[in-house]
Amino acid sequence: MTSRSNPPPAEPSRPHGYLEGLFQALAGLSVRRAGMVLFFFTALLVLAGLYVRNVPLRSSLFDLLPPKDPLVQRYKEVEGFLSPTDFVVVLLRLVNPPPDKEERERILFSAAERLIQELRDPEIRRVSYRLGEEVVVPDELLLFYQLDQKSAARLREIADRFTALLPPGGLPSVPRERETVLADAFREVREALESTKETGKDLDLRTLSQQAQELETYIQGALEAVGFLERLPQVLELLDEAAGIIQEVLSRPPPKPQPLISPDRTRLLVQIWPRRPSYAGTAYCRRITSIVEEAVARARLGELGVEAGITGSYVAVAQGDELIRQDLSRTTLISGIGVFVLLALALGSVWGMLASLIPLVFSSVFTVAWAKFSVDGFNLITVFLPALVLGLGVDYALHLVSRFLEERREGRDFLEAVSVAVRSKGMASLGAALTTALAFSCLLPSRSRGMEEMGVIMSVGIIVSFFTTILMIPALLSLIRRLGWDRVDFRGIAYERRLEHPYWLLLSKRWAILFLTIALTLGVLYQASHVRFVFVSQNLAPRTPAQRVAQEAIKLFSSEISFSDDFLFFVPREELAKVQAELARNPAVKGVRSIRDLLPGELLRGRVSFQEIPLAPLEGAIRILGENIPRWEETQNEGRKLAVVLSQWELLSALAGAERTAEALSSSIDGLLQLVQDMARYSPEELRGEWERLRNDYRVISRFLERLSSLPPEPELLDELVAVLPGDLRAYYRTPDGKYVIHVQLVPTYLEEQRLREFIHWLKQEKLDYFGFPEVNLALKHYMERDFYISTSLAGILILLILFLNFRSFYLGLVAMVPLLVGYVWMLAGMRVMGIDFNFINIAISPLLIGLGVDSGIHICHRILEEGREPRRAAAGAASVAVPVVSSAFTTMVVFGSLLFANTPGLRILGICALLGLGFSLLASLLFLPAALVKVERH
Repeated sequence: MTSRSNPPPAEPSRPHGYLEGLFQALAGLSVRRAGMVLFFFTALLVLAGLYVRNVPLRSSLFDLLPPKDPLVQRYKEVEGFLSPTDFVVVLLRLVNPPPDKEERERILFSAAERLIQELRDPEIRRVSYRLGEEVVVPDELLLFYQLDQKSAARLREIADRFTALLPPGGLPSVPRERETVLADAFREVREALESTKETGKDLDLRTLSQQAQELETYIQGALEAVGFLERLPQVLELLDEAAGIIQEVLSRPPPKPQPLISPDRTRLLVQIWPRRPSYAGTAYCRRITSIVEEAVARARLGELGVEAGITGSYVAVAQGDELIRQDLSRTTLISGIGVFVLLALALGSVWGMLASLIPLVFSSVFTVAWAKFSVDGFNLITVFLPALVLGLGVDYALHLVSRFLEERREGRDFLEAVSVAVRSKGMASLGAALTTALAFSCLLPSRSRGMEEMGVIMSVGIIVSFFTTILMIPALLSLIRRLGWDRVDFRGIAYERRLEHPYWLLLSKRWAILFLTIALTLGVLYQASHVRFVFVSQNLAPRTPAQRVAQEAIKLFSSEISFSDDFLFFVPREELAKVQAELARNPAVKGVRSIRDLLPGELLRGRVSFQEIPLAPLEGAIRILGENIPRWEETQNEGRKLAVVLSQWELLSALAGAERTAEALSSSIDGLLQLVQDMARYSPEELRGEWERLRNDYRVISRFLERLSSLPPEPELLDELVAVLPGDLRAYYRTPDGKYVIHVQLVPTYLEEQRLREFIHWLKQEKLDYFGFPEVNLALKHYMERDFYISTSLAGILILLILFLNFRSFYLGLVAMVPLLVGYVWMLAGMRVMGIDFNFINIAISPLLIGLGVDSGIHICHRILEEGREPRRAAAGAASVAVPVVSSAFTTMVVFGSLLFANTPGLRILGICALLGLGFSLLASLLFLPAALVKVERH
């Protein structure tokens, strides 16, 4: 091999080993058959370009889970129940709200009507800015929706006050078979007693005693009924008011749907339901979003002083897809520009730069085609991989072209320079490519689909990039030579001459370098060990305008709409009330929603409190009063006559020694006289008017309460209510197999891992049938954390094995791996200092860094071993490879640096972590490896 420290031999060097011979043969083939090689790759490029015109970009969390995961299968089962919340929301805002709230409403309603007129499209099924506009209330429930809270509360108060006015034992309940007209009852008793006396029959004291006791009870009931007349004005006042409330409520029209307007009347929500759900596809979401945006533009809302924000699942999908595509284009563009600049600086040759760039473009297109073919496109984690292929592919091109230019500067002819470059750099680049590919292949056993797809794409993409570079660059150089372009400066810049002396000085202090590297690494190890694994779902998706509008809408209308991640519970009708109550009592639960929310609160308590008015006794009191008022004075006269007859029988009983009978008769006489006295206090004419009022109030109230009592039980009522709901709302509340759906929102603190696990454990203990998006996040975290440890361990073991096979020395393999370990530890320490934890995206940096961080070390070790391990030769070897190593590392860092401009927060964090890891690995490779290799040689 040639260098300034190792002059070219008189004859071309021969390959050592079959691999070097294979690479020399490939170089010869590419040079001799350059046209055929370039035609072959160009044809592949055209086919791949046609194939990748529409590359799917998947932005769902479920695209990161295994396809056969139970949670994914469960989601597919329940996603139909989520479609009623699948809508577009347009949030209308007043730019300069007028002082009058009614004027604010008028403007917002006018803007909403304008928008509705513009949304007449076959794909739009329904538009509304009122809550429950299509909900039809069953007749038997209409009363409760007409009854406002104030009226219901007053009726309950009236019922309580009426009950308090009743006698302690309540109103006497008189059976209909008993005589309730007091005048006739008194006459019958009197005539019976007089008949016994006139016929001279023997006095049956036992019968007389029994009759006296019954008469006493009857008179006592009459006294209580007449005594109630004292409270009749108060009772009438209450019943008049209750009857008036009921009549007014019954005369009300059905309630109108309420507008979704903010309390300050400055914002109004317009909900739009498309014909198909958002999971119909990204293209459909983009179409719906376009329809709504165009309708908003045509409505000219600015003329009314109104601005509009659009959100909802359709808009979020469409905007997220657009931002991901922007990330893909932006990172690729920035990477391409960065690679171009670095190649220009590193090579110093236009034609060498051209020969390096063309294979990169081919490799990127081939990788995208492979991604579409193998895993159907890109997901949130793999969206930056085409740019990464640029950064990795230029590594091989840069080293190959740099060595070719170096050989040309040393006087080699074209064919020999190509042969030496491919043979020498092919071995080093193959080792680097295999280590990187193996690092990515360690992601293949991952449970996480996102990590697995990254492994599938990159493990093949790296190898494709390597062979594309190895085959195309000699052919391109040959084509340039044949066209005579090699008359232009084809030697590049000799950076190695300027770096040899600094490296010699550096290696003279190798002990200090080794000590500082190890000491500083051990010093930051404590900080590095405290980096945590934290799942932050917000980092998985780009921040879109729709999310900002959604946050504003939820803040204003949290009780009417929800975009949050809920738990869904599926329960039989008979268990709905029980399960909903259990969930509501759990401290983890913030809110519970079900079909029962559409029932009035009175029904959910089992009874309506004003149903407790004692109607049956009141009916009897009204009947008795109505029968006795026309004969009011006659009743008093008959009472006096009966008192006279009873006095006679009292005397006879006393003479006969029947003291108990005499006492009962005496009590009845006192009661009769008291009754006559109490009745004399009331005018029959006044009583008749009050009785008519009481009867009319009773009829109104009794019909009202009969209507209440005729309601079916709650389970049947729920079925009737569901039956009249629109199709989308029906699916929201009940499944096709008849189970009812409960939507549960958790307290934010219970979304943390430990508390969420406890809540899920409780659900499993209760054996509830459920599905929850927070559980999906938890499972994804578990999968990714598991994949992190497995992939990192496998990558480390496999790369150590590759290094051992590459250098045929286990010790040299360990030395080559030290810069990777140093870079990894320093990256973790940097993350700790910057407050960055591992999340679902930057977790991919572990296998990435293991695969990429060792590349520089491989090239440096190969060149130093090629030149010799004496200090002077080691310095020359390190200087010769330093610029290509730095340039290739910088190109990869440019790729990750481009992620700092991504829309997705997680990709930006990934870029920061990669820059830390690759930067520290490069620094350790440039400083530690030459010092360590010289030290190894001297021992």
